[in-house]
Amino acid sequence: MGVAELPGIMIWCLSLTLVLELFAAAVLGIKGRDLLFVVPVNVVTNPVLVSVTVLIFTLYGRSAYYISLAVLEAAAVASEGLLYKFALKPKVNPFLLSLILNAFSFFIGGVINRIFF
Repeated sequence: MGVAELPGIMIWCLSLTLVLELFAAAVLGIKGRDLLFVVPVNVVTNPVLVSVTVLIFTLYGRSAYYISLAVLEAAAVASEGLLYKFALKPKVNPFLLSLILNAFSFFIGGVINRIFF
């Protein structure tokens, strides 16, 4: 994984995240405009997370990558939770929703990436 591969990695990660999180949100009963709000939330957070972690991996190696990934995933859950808090109509816990969606896409995405790459 390197900076030259970044555009393809970003497109793949965002696409996979959107599919997985939209699916998970729909299963959790999120509907309509609220379901569609999953898209811009991830368009804002996912490219930042992916590009920073790839850069850190390239510059500092695997150990720094895992540390940065943990910190940035936690930041993504928190920031997405805030966005959901102010935008979603249903009375769901926005931070729990963010945690569930991110955990689902992180783990299922990891399995898919291990199988195919």
